[in-house]
Amino acid sequence: MALLPQYFDPATAPGASTSLVPAGRYNVQIVSSDLLPTKEGSGQYILFEMLVLDGPQQGRKIFDRLNIVNRSPQAVEMANRSLASICRATGRAGVGETSELHNIPFILDVGIKSQAGFGETNTLRYFARSAPVVPRSLMVQQVAAPLSASHASAFAQSSTPSVQMTIQPTMQPSTQPTAAQAAAAQAHQPQSANPKPWKITA
Repeated sequence: MALLPQYFDPATAPGASTSLVPAGRYNVQIVSSDLLPTKEGSGQYILFEMLVLDGPQQGRKIFDRLNIVNRSPQAVEMANRSLASICRATGRAGVGETSELHNIPFILDVGIKSQAGFGETNTLRYFARSAPVVPRSLMVQQVAAPLSASHASAFAQSSTPSVQMTIQPTMQPSTQPTAAQAAAAQAHQPQSANPKPWKITA
């Protein structure tokens, strides 16, 4: 890293293009990075220079500027989020120098937005080649409001039907014969003669 004697504007560098990069996804890698002072001298930013590796824009350079030291907390927060995204895209858990992020291919998702006072500008998002790229149309997610306690109770009662079971006692068959059954059974039994006592003779 080096401190330049004066403010450097990449748009004025030889071979740099001032036109917008067409929206799309590009295979890129960081080829250089510098820590530079802001124009007013009260902060610092990291300037990343990325090179498109293939496709119709092959060889084109894309720049990103991260305000890591700034009077605006929002600018610093945005810079830290972008730097974290670059680390994830390049497979780095953390870095001590920006040169550790060089020459590692990743996916750069480029968009275009209108910004007051600046016209149209490019927006950049960083992804690892192995990670799925979330479409921009799905970036805005609607989060449903939680149900109140009364609504949740009503929903639970309506979604889970109440089941009532009535257990009937099991009827055991009677083992005692009825009077008619006893009479019929007796009528079918053979009538035996009265036994005579045995007579024992000497």
